[in-house]
Amino acid sequence: MKSNTFNYSLLAVGVAALMGVSTGAMADTPTGGTNGATIDINNTASAQYTVAGTTQEAVSNEVTVQVSEQSAFELLAQNGTDTNSDTVNPEAGQTATFVHTLQNNGNVNDTYTIDVANQNGDDFDYSGYTITYTTNVDATEQTLTNGGTLDLAPDEIATITIVATSDNTARQINHEGVITVTASSAYLEANNPGNTAAYTAENVDTGITSTPIYAITKSAATNFASNDKFFDTANPNAYIDYTITIENQGNAAATAFNIEDTLPAGLVALTTFTPQINGTDVAASDFAFSNQNKTLTITGQDLAQNESLTLTFRAVKEDGVTIDSGTDLTNYAQVKDDTANDNNADTPDLIDTSETVSGGGTGENNYEDPNLPAGKDDNTDATVTTRNQTRNLTISDDLEKEVPLVSTGNVYNYTITSTSTDVTEADAPDEVFITVEPTTNNANIDITRVFADANNNGVFDGGDTELTLTPNGYDLNQAVPAGLDTNDTVNIGVEVASTGTSGAGVAGDIGTSEVMTITVNATNTIDGTLPPADVSTTSTTTMEGVILTKEQAVASCTSPGTLSYGPADINNVEPGLCIYYQITATSTFSEAVNAISSVVVSDLTSNWAGQATYTGDTNANSSAGTTAGLVGTGATEAVSTTFPLAPGASQNLTFSVQINQ
Repeated sequence: MKSNTFNYSLLAVGVAALMGVSTGAMADTPTGGTNGATIDINNTASAQYTVAGTTQEAVSNEVTVQVSEQSAFELLAQNGTDTNSDTVNPEAGQTATFVHTLQNNGNVNDTYTIDVANQNGDDFDYSGYTITYTTNVDATEQTLTNGGTLDLAPDEIATITIVATSDNTARQINHEGVITVTASSAYLEANNPGNTAAYTAENVDTGITSTPIYAITKSAATNFASNDKFFDTANPNAYIDYTITIENQGNAAATAFNIEDTLPAGLVALTTFTPQINGTDVAASDFAFSNQNKTLTITGQDLAQNESLTLTFRAVKEDGVTIDSGTDLTNYAQVKDDTANDNNADTPDLIDTSETVSGGGTGENNYEDPNLPAGKDDNTDATVTTRNQTRNLTISDDLEKEVPLVSTGNVYNYTITSTSTDVTEADAPDEVFITVEPTTNNANIDITRVFADANNNGVFDGGDTELTLTPNGYDLNQAVPAGLDTNDTVNIGVEVASTGTSGAGVAGDIGTSEVMTITVNATNTIDGTLPPADVSTTSTTTMEGVILTKEQAVASCTSPGTLSYGPADINNVEPGLCIYYQITATSTFSEAVNAISSVVVSDLTSNWAGQATYTGDTNANSSAGTTAGLVGTGATEAVSTTFPLAPGASQNLTFSVQINQ
């Protein structure tokens, strides 16, 4: 239950008594120690503007002036809401910590009962709770039993810490264990017997299973002159370079994990070649060859979330061993991690292997969720066999765009070039594909069209070919039917649209992005020559717009002095004073092309109708703005002004209303 305090003032009590209104049981959340009425003056503002030819809308936060006073309390999680979360390791018996603040907002001493309960229907339960608290007047930590009580004086705040221990249920990444934390006011219960909603507040705490998830990609390349997938066993100088890329796609950092690779029969590690990670030699203390140099172990590696490392090492033919011609040499890389202790991987609970993509993965325990893409392993390019010809494709970059919240026709431009020799790429269907996929998905940004830009003008128009999506992607042959010979190019456009919305006084979808990956993938073998490696680039689309915030201050109508505006509610306000409002419009755009010529900011008089009277002092801080004052009539009457808004700039409108007697 979100704590939402209602404070009843003497003014409200007087009004209620005068009008013969019953003032009891008006709130459905924990409020009030006395029976009284409340008058809330609630106010929001809106703005309309046009950018890139499309009308946009922004809505401000709501601000409230409560003309009254009433006892109350609130229970908030550490992030200031009624929900709380913490990460918990997937091993059994691990802890999650949740912090809450309990504040006596009333004017009476009160006693509060704290109850912690496991919630059903989640992924795992908790086996116990430790509850402690301190207050803003006493920093000595006190222990509280579940269902125990604590006392708070008016304005006193208790910081409550709950440590919950997970059970031994088998878990996957992002599995959740949920508890509810309830605070009950003895004072309010006595004044509202039987009305639970009037004297309790409830928060929800969620422990989210946090673990590294490893995506392992292994590949191999030989020094065979014409095709690096063939290994010449008769050549004493032949070797295989293995590359292992490991990305942490989990929701926790990876610490002190090991990498192992055991070579197939007939191969041994070349011990005079020092293994490298990201192009740098691995320290001698961090790697070892064993099993007659057939096994390489790398120890003590760390990876932050979404970070990756690339390990390379070299193998050669084992002396005295015969390998039949045409033999596939395949082996797998393995990651081991002790996720709970993070000192070393001597007793790993997480084991992952690059074999998974081929249906293997024997002995794995990796906490992966099979319904999610994270942790996909790929060993398809790690097999070496035996043959000639070169193939290579490249794709240019078009890195980022800034678009309005609502927009269409935003085009990214890419050039695909063939640098293959003696090979024509994509001269037939189903040979080379282009995939365009979000890598960090944003539901409000869509890929709407992929096309061959015949005239290379960066837009879809006459003569251009819209490509058809197939299960494998967009067929490059549709864009260039004759194919690409050496150094031939084709221009590809990718169009995106946005459908974001502005938040109420906050960014909403503003500033959120989608990263898409554009990959060129050849699937065919030409005269025995395997496809080239995939090439890709990423592009980022970021939605920007206008954030509208509203702040207020209360002061004398005739001599307000220096005003300190803020978004917070203001209590205990006397009739006859003025509420001063400041509405600020801020552009989050950074590019000059997104300058906004006209922002109309308006504040409906219905926000305060009957409770306050507009004083007629509209002011805009823009020299280019038009201070319009009151516009419209009836339900559309508003205090309004219009001004331009440059990228990154802010402008504001101020006015005041006088609270009626």
